[in-house]
Amino acid sequence: MKKTTTLLILLFLASSSLWGQKRQLHIPSNKDGNPKSSYSFNTEFSKRIALSSIPKSDNLYHCRLWIYRQIIEVWVKPTKVVSGLITSWTQEYDQIKEERTENYFYKSYELDSNKSVQILKLIDSLKINGIPDIHFSGRFRSIADGTDYIIETANETEYNYRTYWTPAITDTTQESVIISNFIEEASRLANASENWDKFTKVIPYKCYTNGGVIACVYTEEEYRKMQNENNH
Repeated sequence: MKKTTTLLILLFLASSSLWGQKRQLHIPSNKDGNPKSSYSFNTEFSKRIALSSIPKSDNLYHCRLWIYRQIIEVWVKPTKVVSGLITSWTQEYDQIKEERTENYFYKSYELDSNKSVQILKLIDSLKINGIPDIHFSGRFRSIADGTDYIIETANETEYNYRTYWTPAITDTTQESVIISNFIEEASRLANASENWDKFTKVIPYKCYTNGGVIACVYTEEEYRKMQNENNH
């Protein structure tokens, strides 16, 4: 296993011949040359939930996958050690004002080292680093057709911020299938569903949201009271 992992790491670093130099950033930009709002928002949001800055890290390789309400990431340290993390987050919702507050709650769980290595192998076998951003695909799509996912990757010389669209009911292109498979398998290896269930048990808010559905937690007494009020 150790020999296989070492070879895998070398494959990731094979294209990085100028070690130690500042990373070249590849991020989506608007016509005016400024970063797209998605990148700017995620950069600030990363700070709010204590995620490290990938462009500024000293890791030999780093991959961060943004899925709905969770972030899965694996990285290779300068010592060649492979590590991983899954972070769950949510935002407080004020039921009285019917609006989101500025309060966020998040919790990170370390991934099992074997699972981290498996995700790293998955990235390599599916050639995730080589799939271009959807903004350069030229294919038309409707917002209602699928879901956007974000993948950040970095080796020692380059950083890439890419957005992907999946699942696409009518899009059976190879890239779409690969990204769908990667998200599904990475989520399974990171125990995303189990981690979310564990996370919801410690959320300190009465109501919370992740941008769409609003969830509220009531005691049995509170629920009965609310039902009585609604019936009058």
